[in-house]
Amino acid sequence: MNFVLHLFCLQNGMEIMEQNKVDEKVMHLAEEHKKEKEQMHKKILGLQIERKSSSKETDIGEDDQGGEK
Repeated sequence: MNFVLHLFCLQNGMEIMEQNKVDEKVMHLAEEHKKEKEQMHKKILGLQIERKSSSKETDIGEDDQGGEK
């Protein structure tokens, strides 16, 4: 009986180690996802600023040529 209990404990310990590895991988993937999401938000913000800036330049160009705003 003691031998069976020992094997059960070893198997349980291995399962816990395997679950810890999986947990670490999930945490790593979550961190990568967060970084990628932040980078995409920065890129979108930069594109929006660029678009607004170019839109204002177009409006200024039309004003200089007597066009309507």
